[in-house]
Amino acid sequence: MENVRHLSQFQRQTEAALVSALRRIGLSLLARRLEGDSETFIRATVQNTDAEVFIYEDEAGLVGANVDKRFEVPDYHNSDALAEAFIQQTIDYAQRCVRPS
Repeated sequence: MENVRHLSQFQRQTEAALVSALRRIGLSLLARRLEGDSETFIRATVQNTDAEVFIYEDEAGLVGANVDKRFEVPDYHNSDALAEAFIQQTIDYAQRCVRPS
């Protein structure tokens, strides 16, 4: 039987909110895939940018030519605040770095 990868509630909600926020500025996630051995995480790129996003079980990351940011539990009041910061900084970076399609 194929190994089924399960996503945490944080991953599902954060990805959905990020997709919605990107849609509002005319962008989307590309090359979305599930990776990881001990922990399944979402990895994707932001359309027309060099930004790559990572959504872990309870944390997130944003990496690009001019950014390398980790959003970790100890740095935020709760997971909603962490997700909000991750999404806002991803949107801000995408808007600054968007390339013509």
